[in-house]
Amino acid sequence: FNNGGILNVQTSGTSINSNRGITLNGNGTIEENNQVLNYGGIIADGASPGNLTVAEAAGTTGTLYLTGHSTYTGNTTLSNGTLQLGAGTNILPNNTAGTGLTLSGTSLLVLGDANGASFQTIPTLNSGGANAAYSVAGGNANTASILTINYNGTATQTFSRGVGGTTALAQNVGLAFTGSGTFKLNGNDGSGNSLNNFSGGVNISNGTVIASQNSA
Repeated sequence: FNNGGILNVQTSGTSINSNRGITLNGNGTIEENNQVLNYGGIIADGASPGNLTVAEAAGTTGTLYLTGHSTYTGNTTLSNGTLQLGAGTNILPNNTAGTGLTLSGTSLLVLGDANGASFQTIPTLNSGGANAAYSVAGGNANTASILTINYNGTATQTFSRGVGGTTALAQNVGLAFTGSGTFKLNGNDGSGNSLNNFSGGVNISNGTVIASQNSA
């Protein structure tokens, strides 16, 4: 991708050969268009590192399925649609200051697949506006995937979306907190009812986690 470049997916089940690397020379966007794109390679920085946006029209169900271990240093934004991370540790870039994750619109992050659980560490988890739906879910039935948030900021970070889901598969996910900052779980359905319904547990090894009323 050169700055502002767009990869527009037109055929469902499209796969990009894992030997073909994707380079971010500035910001790049992958448009799912209600299709499924499989990629097992690496998304890396180019000469001018940028951010990655995965975009989909509101209300549609396109999926970007990643199984390679990317190394780019920019932020990741999921704007509608689904981003699924395959089995393993840190499919998205791991725990650097610039690699925060934002979930906006009707987006869904699925951790893990039929091959195993996903264990992903990120420095920030942002909600691009509240949404009365689950936005983080498990993808492996046997082992709970874990999303670790290593937030070290001074301001309280609030995630106003649900974690888990209504099926045993979606619920097979957990959260871990390792940073020194304060993180608030605020997922609810707009009527004060919890949208956090997951079975993988919460592990807090540092910092402070706030569960808003009726949302944990």
